[in-house]
Amino acid sequence: MDLVTTTAAPDALRQERKGRLWIGLSFIFCPCHLPAVMGVLGIVFGGTAIESFLASRTLAVGIVCGLLYAAGLYKAFHHLRRAKAMLAPGERLVCGPDRCDIEPAVAGPPAEPSTAGSAATARGAVPARS
Repeated sequence: MDLVTTTAAPDALRQERKGRLWIGLSFIFCPCHLPAVMGVLGIVFGGTAIESFLASRTLAVGIVCGLLYAAGLYKAFHHLRRAKAMLAPGERLVCGPDRCDIEPAVAGPPAEPSTAGSAATARGAVPARS
């Protein structure tokens, strides 16, 4: 696979990496992980006033985790959309486990020009005469 680096490539790759990082960070705060998050917070703050505060307000911690999750996903998709917008038409990001590269647009056959009556003609209708 022949990969090309364009002038927008470093910025697009950087935005892609940022988006993937934000996705990973936001999944830490996913509300379905609340028991694990509360367990880690209990271990980190065990025996302190903070642990007592967090243990008595589990619902508030869950709401905060949900908001952090939503904000993180918003930020991730923002970066991923920006990365895609920086590419030239036809280019796409190809990402593996350790890096992302830009795949150039494939030069295909030129598109046939469309005519006004081609869809109707394809269905068997007679095109209108001028």
